[in-house]
Amino acid sequence: MGENQKKSKEEIKFFEKARKTLEESIKIDPKIPDAHYWLGVTLGRIGQTRGILRSLFLLEPLRRQMRETLSLDPHYEPAIHVLGEIYRELPRFVGGSISKAIAEFKKARQMAPNDLVNLLSLGQAYQDAKENAKALEVLNQALLVKNPADPGEAADNRKDIEKVIREIKSEN
Repeated sequence: MGENQKKSKEEIKFFEKARKTLEESIKIDPKIPDAHYWLGVTLGRIGQTRGILRSLFLLEPLRRQMRETLSLDPHYEPAIHVLGEIYRELPRFVGGSISKAIAEFKKARQMAPNDLVNLLSLGQAYQDAKENAKALEVLNQALLVKNPADPGEAADNRKDIEKVIREIKSEN
């Protein structure tokens, strides 16, 4: 619901409500990977809405939630994807690393080869690393996926993939 709001203040209200609910859920049963994962995602959305530099204090709690998710379920691929996004989106001076992002996205891809978001993010990370040939290879493979992991998002994912392909081709 937060993502559907027009104003960032309204977004933050919904994200903070989700944060409190998830923290309560974890107090009740700390062994539920989904609760840790979604708390981490919620912290990330709060940070994105406020702006990275105004939200650096959320970074370690977000990472901690993803690590806890993976300690409870080492095969929880979305948490691996989120760690990749953290490395990809953060500036280097606060722990960002394109090479670490690529490594995380490769792990996520191995676990969920038909997840178009993993393929898109891996392609973008290669693009960020100026490895356009690898980026195009991954992105073109993504367009060939017949049974995407999230069919409801597949059309939008494919549009995003095609957009990145066009960007890369215009760079060359």
